[in-house]
Amino acid sequence: MATLRKRGNKFCVIYYGIKKDGSYGQIWESFEDKVAAEIRKDEVDLEKKKAAFIGKTENLPITEMQNETKAEQRPKTSSPTSNILFSDLAKRWFDIYPVNNWAFSMYDLATTLCNNHIYPYFGEKYIHDITPLDIEEFMAQLKMTKVKGVKAYNKNEDEIPCLSSSTRRSTYLVLKQIFDKAVEWNYLTESPVKIKAPKKTCKSRDIWDVNTIQCALNDIKHPLLHLGVHLSFVCTLRIGECCGLTWDCIDFTSGKIHIGKTMQRISKSALDNLPKGDIFKIFPKKMENSKSVLVLKKPKTDGSERILFMTEPLKNELLERKAQYDKTKLYLGTDFIDYNLVFSLDNGTPIETHLLEKWFKKWQDNTSVTLPTTIDFHSIRHSSTTYKLQISGGDIKSVQGDTGHSSADMVVNTYAHMQDNNRQFLMQTLENSFYQQTPPANSLTDISKLVQSLDPEHKKQLLALILDNA
Repeated sequence: MATLRKRGNKFCVIYYGIKKDGSYGQIWESFEDKVAAEIRKDEVDLEKKKAAFIGKTENLPITEMQNETKAEQRPKTSSPTSNILFSDLAKRWFDIYPVNNWAFSMYDLATTLCNNHIYPYFGEKYIHDITPLDIEEFMAQLKMTKVKGVKAYNKNEDEIPCLSSSTRRSTYLVLKQIFDKAVEWNYLTESPVKIKAPKKTCKSRDIWDVNTIQCALNDIKHPLLHLGVHLSFVCTLRIGECCGLTWDCIDFTSGKIHIGKTMQRISKSALDNLPKGDIFKIFPKKMENSKSVLVLKKPKTDGSERILFMTEPLKNELLERKAQYDKTKLYLGTDFIDYNLVFSLDNGTPIETHLLEKWFKKWQDNTSVTLPTTIDFHSIRHSSTTYKLQISGGDIKSVQGDTGHSSADMVVNTYAHMQDNNRQFLMQTLENSFYQQTPPANSLTDISKLVQSLDPEHKKQLLALILDNA
C-alpha cells in the first residue's frame, strides 16, 4: 500500500513499483497540495487491487501482477488444506507453538505485533498466494509506519517516530516462525520469507557514575525508593526482581540474597493459554474487568536465578525495613495481607514495577541534586554493571554472576561502551609514564621536589631502590 508523508513544504506519496530505469524499488511522487497527494495515494491503492492494473506498471506497484505470476510458478502441495487463510494458519500456530516455546512476555508481544501489523496486511490472504515480494513490501512498509500510543501523544505528524528496529525485527521473526511451521506442517513446500531479518540498532543507555548514585542515595527520603535504588545498584537487580523479592530469600546471617522470583504483569490471555508452572503467585485483580493480572514468577532464564552478596549498609537497611514490616503487620492484624514481600504497600499488597518507576521519576523531577541526565530505573542496573566492571578490572565472569546474564558474551556486547573508558585510562597512564621527563637533580631541594612530584607507586619504587642500594 502507498504511504503519505510530508517532507518540507511538499506531500509525498511513497510506494514500491517499477522505476523509469526499469528497476524495481521505492518510488516517491511529490505534490504541492495535500489533497492532490491523497488522491494519488488512493489511486495507487485502488490500482493495486484492480485487474486492469496489470500491464500499467511504469510507475506503479507490481504486487498483484507478481503475485499471480509467482502463484503460477510455485509448486503446490497435494494437501487440499494447503490454501488456507493466513489468519487461520496463525490462529492454529498460536494454539500450538507458544505452549512449548514462549514465556508470558513473548506471548503478549507476539499478540500485539500480529494484531497491529501482521494481520492487517496478511490476514485475509491465502498463504499459497503470499510471495517473497509481499514479505519485502510488508517489511518496507513497516519501516515507514509511525508509532502509536504514548510516543505519538500530543505530537505533530513530522515529530512522531517510525517503528523502532527492535519492533520491526520482532515482527519479522514472528512472521518467519509462522511460515516455517507452515512448511513443517506440509501446508507449503517452502517459506516465502527469504529476506534477511532487519538489524537491531542498539542505542547506548544513559547511566550515572558512582558519585551521582551516592548523591541520589543521600538525597532520597522515600524509604522504599531509597531501598530500591540501593538494592538495585549494589546487587545489579532488574526492577521486577526488586519488586518480587520476598523475605524468605534473604539470609541475614550469611549476608546472601537468593534471586529466584520476579514481579510481572501479564495478559489474561497469556495466562489462559500458557502453562502456569513458572508462576508462584497470582495476585487478586484490583479491577474486575482488567485484561491483565499481576504475578510472582520465576525469572525468564535459568541464569537469572542467582545468589548475591549484601554490603553491610544494605544489610542494615533491609533489617530496618523488616522491623517496620513486622511492626505494621502486627498493628494491622487481619487487615494486613501478608504476601511476605520486601516491597509492599502499608497493607501488604504488592508494589508494581510501574509504581517504583513513577517514584523514581518524581524524585528526579523535584530533587535539588545536580544530575548529569535523567534515567529510568533500569539504568541503575546498567550503572551498577559498569561500575563493577571498572573496579574489578574487567572481570566479566564475576560481574556476570551478579547481573544474571546467560553468557559472558551478553555482558561484553551490552556494556561494550565500557571498553572506551578503559582505553582512555590506559592511554592516560601511557602518557604519564612514557613522556615523564626526569630533570637532573643538582641539589637536595631539586631531589625533594622531584620526589614530591612522583605518584605513590613511583615513590614506593624509589624507596625500594634506595634501600636496596643501602
